[in-house]
Amino acid sequence: QLEGCVKKLKASQHLMGTPPTMTQAMNAIREILSDDTIAPVTVDRIIAEVAGIYGVTSDDIRSMKRSSQISTARKVAAYVIKEMTQLSLQNIGAELGGKNHSTVSFYIDSISEAVATDSGTKETIEDIIKNIKGATS
Repeated sequence: QLEGCVKKLKASQHLMGTPPTMTQAMNAIREILSDDTIAPVTVDRIIAEVAGIYGVTSDDIRSMKRSSQISTARKVAAYVIKEMTQLSLQNIGAELGGKNHSTVSFYIDSISEAVATDSGTKETIEDIIKNIKGATS
């Protein structure tokens, strides 16, 4: 979006033959920050939402702790990150405290299976995704 703003200012300069003014720059930036613009989904936002649902902290999800509650939250976070972002398994693992891609793949497969067989898990995941989408629009 910011790159588009710069291109717009350059095009204006080219057409008018004068450097862009501060007012033009502020107007261009205001356009990209309008309420109609959907904020991007971030990993931090996803992890915070999952942490809140499971009663753990974001730091817990990123930690090496292995309690059942934290482990489940970590798996769900990996699944939701994969569903809502374009991150690779390796990058998701890095976001989750340095887990390797095969561990992340296991997390995602585990939650995929739970979503397919357990309506409670499916509803929880759907609620998390709705909450995140609602917070970013």
